[in-house]
This record gives sequence, structure tokens and C-alpha cells, in this order.
Amino acid sequence: MLARHLVLACFIAAIGGKAMASIVLAEKGKSPYRIVVATNALPSERYAAEELQRYLFRINDALLPIVTDDQPMTDREILLGDNAHLRRLRLRLDFHRLGTDGFFLRTHHRHLIIAGGKPRGTLYGVYALLEEKLGVRWFTPKVEFVPKMERVELPTLNEMQVPALEYREVFWTEMLRDADFAARHRLNGHHYRLTDKYGGRAVVFYPFVHSFDLLIPREVCERRPEFWPMVGGKRVSGYVQRCLSNPDLMKLAIDRVRQWLKEHPEATIIDISQNDTGNWCQCPQCKALDDAEGSPSASILKFVNTIAEALEGDYPQIRFETLAYQYSRKPPKTIRPRPNVIVRLCSIECCFAHPLESCPSEENRRFREDIQAWQPVAPVLYVWDYTTNFAHYLQPFPNFEALQANVQFFVRHGVKGLFEQGNYSPGG
Repeated sequence: MLARHLVLACFIAAIGGKAMASIVLAEKGKSPYRIVVATNALPSERYAAEELQRYLFRINDALLPIVTDDQPMTDREILLGDNAHLRRLRLRLDFHRLGTDGFFLRTHHRHLIIAGGKPRGTLYGVYALLEEKLGVRWFTPKVEFVPKMERVELPTLNEMQVPALEYREVFWTEMLRDADFAARHRLNGHHYRLTDKYGGRAVVFYPFVHSFDLLIPREVCERRPEFWPMVGGKRVSGYVQRCLSNPDLMKLAIDRVRQWLKEHPEATIIDISQNDTGNWCQCPQCKALDDAEGSPSASILKFVNTIAEALEGDYPQIRFETLAYQYSRKPPKTIRPRPNVIVRLCSIECCFAHPLESCPSEENRRFREDIQAWQPVAPVLYVWDYTTNFAHYLQPFPNFEALQANVQFFVRHGVKGLFEQGNYSPGG
């Protein structure tokens, strides 16, 4: 009886060992593998197959064929996306957990599975495999490192990766010019040239921040001077804010945003945010609200909430964004963003030579207080961060020790979207 149990244990261990063994994708320019996509694969999933094929060839000189899942299944396949061959393995992968950008990296017997959420997850899974498992690096759009390997071997994989940030935008020229470079770094921001081939953009703004002049144009304020903000006891004109407590201005703003939504059906987020200046309204009505709430963000947030509430019935899929920037950075005491309102907190005053969380500067201390105050009240919190020297773009900006720590700090405080402003000039 004991001998029979030992034999059974060895048999189970052998099967388990076989299932968990590493797999060799290619060796000395040859591969028994092929890449499988669904017959109705998205453009981004087909492009994922092409990118994987291209880089494996550069790594090993093995050219893997790309086939669709209406072909007979073989025992050595790289399965991209949710396709018929993957479903035959009965792995019970829960794609709902992946969102739009997450993915599974798994080995199962001799199969490699790279399957992600739609529309970008599978493509990002391919880039994760190339970068994290095979050592490919993309330094600039024209400079990359692709290792040469006689043998492309993968260990047992059983990973699920879901980005902590739903919106990721590095606002540097290289990313803006080259969609491949942005996608390979798994960035999905508004300003990139991300067509369907890359799974599109995660967010599409209209307009893009500092939008009061578009919302209530200056020529309208010239006809209705009470729309200008009151500063120092008188209405001031020019590049200034607006009197957000004015009921006629509010009606006009709602109509204007409704017009934007009709003219820009591609938009997923409507921005309603202060101009890039001070000069906010301190008329008796605006000032009373701001003083009671302890911050000028009160009048802004009440204004944005009213617009969001007026339009959410007709546009339930649309979100509305505003800034917590400079004079409006501190949250109000009791006014809360509606569920369809995004608050984008800006760090422009901070020291970036040291991590935000540990830097003893007064600017960073106040920023920590503000993000900690926004975290429990903002349904969705984005951050606008800064990664360049605005006084001289070519001067050093010694933030290497702070970049990763700051992103991790944002995520720990509930941030779901991150915009890293850099040098976006076109160059000479």
C-alpha cells in the first residue's frame, strides 16, 4: 500500500512538474511556436501580434507565423487576447478584473498566454513581456536595446497586472511625436497619436484645462460686465476668472457645455477649470461661500457640480474635470465633488529635488496636507505634476531620485490619473 502511494505521489509530481516547467519559445533562429489571435481581433490585438513577431525575430532570428483561431489548435502556441484556442484551455480567466489596460501573463503546459482587457490590455501585455521578461528597452523613439539570445526561454508565469493609474500621460515631445514610443511605455494619454491600432486613448478631453475663456468668452463678458470677477471692490477684465455665483452666467455655462458635447462626441471628459492666473471673484456672494468653506475652491466646485448635475441625465457616460491649482488647491470644508466630477490636483509650487512625501520644505508639507484632504472626498483624483525647468528647458532638473517615489506617493493617496508635464516644445 505504501509503495502504491509513493508511485502515485511521484506521478502527480511529474505531471505538476511538466505543467510548471519553463518553455523555450525559440532557439538558434527556429521556433515551433506560432502566434494566435481571434478572427475578430481588435486592431490593437493584431498589432500586438505584429510587435511580438517583430521583436522575437530581432532577439533570435526566429520568425513566428501569425494565425487566427479558426485554424486547428497545436500544442505550442502563443495565445494573444481572448480567442477560441484560449477558451479551449478552460483556465477561467476573469477578464472583468482587467479593465481596459490590464492583462494576464501565463504559461500553461507549452502555451504562453498574453491576454488583456479591451482595447489596450493585450498590447500592453506584449510590451510587458518584452520589457520585463526579455530585457527590451525603449530609451527614445530612435534608440532602443534589443538583446540577442540564442535561446528564448521563459520561466513559469502566472501574473495579472492591472495599472494603478487609469490615465497616464507623460507630456514630453518624444511621446507626443511618436505613438509607438508612447504605447511601448504603456501610456494612454489625451495628447498622443493613439489610433485604434494602439487601442486609442483612455481619455479624451474637451477642452484641455484653463477653460474659462472658452466657456464664457471675453466678448460675452464685455456685453455682460457683471460676469467679470470682482477684485478689490470692482469688476476687472482681461485674462481673469469669472463671477461663478452669477445665475445668468451659470445658465449660459450649462448651455455652452451642452453645445460642446454635441460638437465633440469623441470627448469623454469635459474640462471646466480656472484660467491660468489669479484674479478670482471676491464679490459678496462668491466671497461669502469661499470664506465659509475656507477656500476659493468652494465657488469653483459648486459651479462645476451644478453643471455636472444638469447634464448627467443626458450624458451619463461623461465626466467633468476641474483643477485644484494654486489659489484653489485646498479643498472646501463641506462641498464635495459629485460622482461624475474629477478633481485634478496640481503640484506646481513643490520642491521636486526630493520626494514629496519626505521633503521637509514648507511647500511640500502643504501639498501633503492638500492631497490627504482631497483623497477621502474626491470620487476620482488626478494629479498634474511637473518634471522640467520652465525657466530653461535645457538646464538640468535633478529629479531622478524623486520621480518613482512621487508616483508611488500619488497612488498611495488614491490618485487614478497622472499628467507629467515636461518639455513639449517642438525643437529646432
